[in-house]
Amino acid sequence: MRLFKQAMLVSALTLPLLANASQNEALQNLTDQYLSSHAISEGITAVSLGVSTGPGNFQSYYAGRISTDPEAPTPNDNNLMQIGSITKSFTSILILQLEAQGKLNINDSISQYLANLPAPWQNVTIKELLNMTSGIPDYDNNQTMVKEFVNNYNPGPHFTPEQEVNFAWQYQAQSCPSNNCPDDGIFSPGTNWYYSNTNYALAGMIVSKVTGQPMEYEVHNQLLAPNNLVNTFYLPYSYADLSQSPWYPEYQLFNIPNRVIHGYDMGDPSLFPVGADMTNLDMSYAGAEGDITSNLHDVTQWIQDIFGQNSTLRLTAQQYQELETPVCENSSNNCIPGQPVKIGSNITDGYALGLGVAYLPIAGTDLPALGTIWDYEGETFGHRFFWILIQQSPQNPKLRVPYLLITAELNSAPAGQQDNIQCLALQAAETVEGLPLSSFGCGNSAIFKSTRFNFIKP
Repeated sequence: MRLFKQAMLVSALTLPLLANASQNEALQNLTDQYLSSHAISEGITAVSLGVSTGPGNFQSYYAGRISTDPEAPTPNDNNLMQIGSITKSFTSILILQLEAQGKLNINDSISQYLANLPAPWQNVTIKELLNMTSGIPDYDNNQTMVKEFVNNYNPGPHFTPEQEVNFAWQYQAQSCPSNNCPDDGIFSPGTNWYYSNTNYALAGMIVSKVTGQPMEYEVHNQLLAPNNLVNTFYLPYSYADLSQSPWYPEYQLFNIPNRVIHGYDMGDPSLFPVGADMTNLDMSYAGAEGDITSNLHDVTQWIQDIFGQNSTLRLTAQQYQELETPVCENSSNNCIPGQPVKIGSNITDGYALGLGVAYLPIAGTDLPALGTIWDYEGETFGHRFFWILIQQSPQNPKLRVPYLLITAELNSAPAGQQDNIQCLALQAAETVEGLPLSSFGCGNSAIFKSTRFNFIKP
């Protein structure tokens, strides 16, 4: 977005620093209070919060311990965490890089790149994968896959993207012979919207097909290294067995297993024991749709690179426009699901290419206008990670900084508690800017839809 790019250039000169002692104290207190208030109900042992108001102006806050071990240390900037579906923005950027290089077009059908696809999927385009309008169901709807996963969850089976895609097709063939079951995400391409991780498994397969390299190689060489994201790793393995990776000698130097904050599942007790340590799960179940491990600082840098249109991403204006063009998710939002929309006071949220977008306030409320907000929540079986970007705009002259970027992570995945991390992030933004931002996120899940970010939900 051009506005954000200009803001970044200005902010380096005019930005008030976060080194303000009272503000830092307030943000640390917020972090501590969240842990004390939610430790039991959510099964968390650690809270991580990052605040950025410009390049080079980042501050992090931590509370608790990196595991249930009473002797475990408090987390810090050296620790790592799973970011779940925020991985999707990395996959989208890889696809757009290939388009910028003339190696594909996102309007191409996926059958131009992948062989032996089921007939109903033949005409799906790459763009329809990335904006969730393909009509291809989620592979985790397949109970065979779920049982295979649950019965051996630590570390669990190793899945290939091809296996995940086959699980999705088996589910569709058995459960929806008509190929028209919108509630299950099965519909004619481009005619509806449904959040399906299978879309990004297929996108990752296309990246590998076009480049001749595995996703791990492409993510590292095209995104992580050029952008100096030294604490970010694409790891479709268990942390306890990184020897499967060709980068294993290098990974040993990074001491990854000992840096990861432990994650705990607090969801359906019929699947996993309550509070089960899920840290050493084989992350191949997440793949190009959600298996990146990172930290607050690197995710902050990644979002700044995207919206600052960093040259290291090697995209043209066309790709940035495609990246930020949202589609309608829900007919209750005054739009047709699956169709491109212009976000504003009438249509208040949408889904772009691995990015969520909203407009605040919601029509009919008296909450203060904040203009366009970008956000995303990623969730795995042991972690929740959320970022939100609030920009200075004509609708929001009260924002004293060009933009405010909040990152937050909690080390559990409890049932029905996904929205709380959004509330934490907005309370942090409220602390920095003095605007009643938490009114949007605390108890108002209609604005930031955590359901579109959930990972496997059998």
